[in-house]
Amino acid sequence: MNETKLSIFKRFYYSITSFDKYRLFLRQSTGKAVVYLLLLTLILSAALYITEYNRYDDVIDVAAEFISEDMPDFRFSDGKLYFSGEMPFVIDKADIPIVIDTGSDAEDRILNSYDIVMLITSDKVIIKNYVDRSEIPLSLYKGLDLTRDDLISSMPVVKPLFVVYLIIAAVFFMISKFVSALIVSLIGKAVNSVKGTSLSYRSIFKISVYSMTLPLIVFTILDILEVGIPFMWLLFYICCSIYVTGVISRIKSEINSSYTSMDQF
Repeated sequence: MNETKLSIFKRFYYSITSFDKYRLFLRQSTGKAVVYLLLLTLILSAALYITEYNRYDDVIDVAAEFISEDMPDFRFSDGKLYFSGEMPFVIDKADIPIVIDTGSDAEDRILNSYDIVMLITSDKVIIKNYVDRSEIPLSLYKGLDLTRDDLISSMPVVKPLFVVYLIIAAVFFMISKFVSALIVSLIGKAVNSVKGTSLSYRSIFKISVYSMTLPLIVFTILDILEVGIPFMWLLFYICCSIYVTGVISRIKSEINSSYTSMDQF
């Protein structure tokens, strides 16, 4: 097969379905592998962060309306929250109940009443679910001075800032996958050494890039669906390693077959 005829769609299909076809990728330039990974991560990051935008677009609108119409007056200053409304103040329009209570016994009262909750006290934010609990001290934001009126006036810029955040996150997503390709290529070097295939680093890098196709798609879909799996990053590298090992083993088998044929000749 002529390497110039190997379209990006064929490379996508072969990278998922056939260890045998990876030998065709080795005939192509490293630049084509880089462009392939760039396009793949661009598409996946767009899918991920457009979904994020759609998920939180309405939430921002609801939050803006709630703050302007229903939120009691408050002030956050010097790492402390001062709340003037009746407490506990419960916001149940989000996926997780948010409770504001600055009373001294709020932690025991509220956390014992909810299985899943975000509690905002005078000095910390506590997030609790069935299996875990985490705390964020408000002292981390000691330099921030914020009131309800400040929050209302800032709401018009929240959406543009959120879009900027998503764009930056998408760029970091793409960069991180190139770093992952380098990590997978190190795994490939180890397999190459064990198998004794004597592949160049460029060849191993190209194999590594294409081996990431299916794992990237699967784990991005899991992120979109917000499916939490322990040690997901490790599973990603295990899946890539399976492809890399399978491809290099196949190449090694072909090398051995060619030597056997020559000996017989």
